[in-house]
Amino acid sequence: PFATTAGSRRDFYFFDVELTSNSPGATQLFFDMGRGIDEPDSSVQPLRASARPVTYRYMMPTGTLRALRLDPIDREATMTLGHARIVNSAGRIIREFPPANLQPANQIATSSVAGSTTRITTTPGAFDPYINLVLDGPLELRPTAVEKFRMVLPVTLTVFATVTALGLIAGLGSVRSIGARARDWFRARPIRAVALAAGAAVAVQCHPVIFFGKSFVSPDNAVFLLYGTYPTLPGYQSTTLDEAGSADVGAMMWQHASYPVVQRAALEDGELPFWNRYDLAGTPLLGQGQSMFGDPLNWMSILASGSAGSWDVRFVVLRFLFAFGTGLAVWLLTRQLAAAAVMAFGSVFIGFFAFRYNHPAILSVCWGPWLLVAWIWLQQSASPGRRNASLVMLGLTHATLLTSGTMKEATMMMACLDVAGVCLILASDLSWRQRLGRLGGAALTGLVFLLVAAPLWLTFLDTLGKSRTSYDVPAASQLPLSLVIGFFEDLFYRQLRPDEAHYDPSSNGLVLLGVLWALLAIRNSRTRRSLVAVLLASALPFGFAFGLVPASLIVRLPFVANIIHIDNTFSCALLVLAAVLAGFGLAEAIRDLSGPHYWRRHAVAVGIITVLTVVYFSVYRQIDPSPFFRGYVPGLAVGAALCPLALSWAVRRTHAGLGVAAALTLFVLLLWRHGQYLNTAFDRYVMNPKARVDLTAGSPAVEFVRRALSEPARTVGLGYNLFPGYNQFLRLESIYGVDAVRNAYLDELAQLTPMHKVRDWVGGPPIQEDIGAGLPMQDLLNVRYYLASPQPGHELPGRRQLASLDLDVYESPTAWPRAFFTDTVTSYGTPQEFVALALTAGPRPFAALQQSDFAAAQNEMPGLPRTLQNRQSVAATDYRLTANTTSFTVRAPGPGVIVLTEAYYPDDFQVHVNGSPAKYFRVNHAFKGLRVAAAGTYRVEFVYRPARFGLALGLAVAGVLLGAGSWIADALARRRGVRLPS
Repeated sequence: PFATTAGSRRDFYFFDVELTSNSPGATQLFFDMGRGIDEPDSSVQPLRASARPVTYRYMMPTGTLRALRLDPIDREATMTLGHARIVNSAGRIIREFPPANLQPANQIATSSVAGSTTRITTTPGAFDPYINLVLDGPLELRPTAVEKFRMVLPVTLTVFATVTALGLIAGLGSVRSIGARARDWFRARPIRAVALAAGAAVAVQCHPVIFFGKSFVSPDNAVFLLYGTYPTLPGYQSTTLDEAGSADVGAMMWQHASYPVVQRAALEDGELPFWNRYDLAGTPLLGQGQSMFGDPLNWMSILASGSAGSWDVRFVVLRFLFAFGTGLAVWLLTRQLAAAAVMAFGSVFIGFFAFRYNHPAILSVCWGPWLLVAWIWLQQSASPGRRNASLVMLGLTHATLLTSGTMKEATMMMACLDVAGVCLILASDLSWRQRLGRLGGAALTGLVFLLVAAPLWLTFLDTLGKSRTSYDVPAASQLPLSLVIGFFEDLFYRQLRPDEAHYDPSSNGLVLLGVLWALLAIRNSRTRRSLVAVLLASALPFGFAFGLVPASLIVRLPFVANIIHIDNTFSCALLVLAAVLAGFGLAEAIRDLSGPHYWRRHAVAVGIITVLTVVYFSVYRQIDPSPFFRGYVPGLAVGAALCPLALSWAVRRTHAGLGVAAALTLFVLLLWRHGQYLNTAFDRYVMNPKARVDLTAGSPAVEFVRRALSEPARTVGLGYNLFPGYNQFLRLESIYGVDAVRNAYLDELAQLTPMHKVRDWVGGPPIQEDIGAGLPMQDLLNVRYYLASPQPGHELPGRRQLASLDLDVYESPTAWPRAFFTDTVTSYGTPQEFVALALTAGPRPFAALQQSDFAAAQNEMPGLPRTLQNRQSVAATDYRLTANTTSFTVRAPGPGVIVLTEAYYPDDFQVHVNGSPAKYFRVNHAFKGLRVAAAGTYRVEFVYRPARFGLALGLAVAGVLLGAGSWIADALARRRGVRLPS
């Protein structure tokens, strides 16, 4: 309903302009929709060189436009512009822009008017010339009634025709007979039925990805990768960006999607993926706690080198696992197949999958239901063999969650669902001996899991203690109780955010109805014990997310205090438990269909929803709901109010056809917005997967750099080119990255230098000359190559242009080698002093120790000069780089220090010099150094091996032995007839 009230349709209005240009490039129109000039609010297309006028057409959104900006080209050029105008889809002119309304604003050297044509010349080396299109005031572009009708008619007819056909078919006696046989077949095979419902739901929800070649990890999700413009990768021409509503699509594209590439590189070297040399001058990989190494689905991405297709398969499989696991949990707890199948289908259509769209949190949340299923199987196991199998599954699901790709969501999911499992066992009708036996088995399994998983969690905690994150200062972000309705429909959350940005995870209206029905039926429920257990367990994440647990307590809880996003993290666990609670409610509703409580409970549920809505609008009177919200919410209300009536009709023989048609229609009303579409009129409110592309498509500039790399050196992009993290896909080492666990010393340097992208990689668009006087600092960091947007003839201070291809390639001839020897060691007091030293000491490499470290190291370096004036330095040669190892040869002319410009972490590296162990220390604030006592040729090898990994391996072996021993002891006891708690 009211689909056309969305304000983002881009095929009703167009901006046309005739252009000539002496240079090819890209042309782009920006429109200010109230949030300023921003890249997603634009239309871009290739511009070809032509002396004859060519008409270019840019798609425009509907809504209120406050400003328009035309970037006629993205480089130096001479151009003419004429006949600028806005037209509608029928070709009618809406607004014309005479030459006087084309105001040069940036990097325009000259502008002259001849009749209806404006001739412009950009400044030399221009890379962002643009013109403001003068408006008299805000410009309203609204579709006409005819256009609205034409747009909505195909959707309406499709839904109407489908449900009517199904309703007519359902009313046929022969079909009802077939349906009865199918029902009996599914009742005899309930797990298959639930799996089929889950598969059907995923096929519907993900149909653009499964059947039409679209992708969850498309660069058209409005993320920059190689190029700082769209299209952002070579090899495809799409420039239509998805309006993701501020969903976090960057975490996947700039970090997780390329981690399998780094892991594959390690495995190809015959090593485990401990270290990531490609980001932040080297950073721990396993120690991030998010590497996904160990997740069984991660192997398909490793084998496919992180391809978009492999990720699409993973996301589809994960959604199926989430739906199947949810439906299976409902079936096991209620033994009501219809409720289980409905929840298996409906659980895919939840707001969470738009809020997190392709975020790694999906990798954790979708495994969550299977942890609950393992607990339910443990509760219901009727034999020692099934009990042991459920314990094995309990351990495996914990391990999968821990390695799924998040730490906050995964650990809190485990904690909340483990509480639910304990509650289910305590609430069961088993004897206390049996309950304690099952809990004891679960506790032993938990101990085995902790021991076996030590290489991951112990490495993570050790790395965390040596690093810096954005979560170091405890805080607690929570939701007020007045926003409870937002958990079931995120548009209530989003009305409180500018531009209706995504706010927090949510489920859907079906879950709301089911939860309310479960609460109303709790006294008469046939599964009251289990329902109460799940309800009590749900109180834990609900209390954290909605402020019942005070923030003053949260900030004192170890680890939880540093989650910060308490509302988001605990809502993820609540999603799983709420879906299971809704399954209880649906089971009770189906059983109530012919009973006296059905209509009374339905009326009370509708009344509660009304109260929650009234409370919301009473508390948040200041909001101005969007037009889409005003049209969408009444549709939800109709669905919630009439769905129980349609369900009642559907099971009556006299109204079966009408009931099926009505039930399907209302089901669509409750769930449709959480599906995915190829193209919609309401892009901001649904997810439309975009083009699947080759994420590592060949770039001439990148290939040029690869050929030029005769020794280790780092490459960075200027502006938004070679965006931080994407370099991992290309296996290009960089000083930038988006990794969450970061080197504290490198971060300190980044705060004080023009290297702001080390820390602030989403800040304002840095210009091509963003280094400026800070070039010596980049040189110190072994940054030799720079990729920039093509600007023929443009010069960058201190760097020379090597090639102008799809990107301009520059080299800094003064870049320091990756490793070198120097015969002097100076000292500095603060990071500011080190930066000043680096910027003024000249191009020759040097070594400097912070004064807090210098005194301790001075005993090992007697007699080394401290002045830098006459220092000698010798570059290393004969490098060999693997995933975890950097080795090289240095020919030292005398005593001194060898410096390796790779990130320093204490105790995490094993160093050998000419085959003998050696000690290393922190030098040049963030990097590694070692002392050599005399002249000679030294073969140096640095190997990253987490300091506590040996201990972790020992614990893992102990865990394996404990698990195997307990299994063997149990088998021997059963063989001898010893009765153990079951």
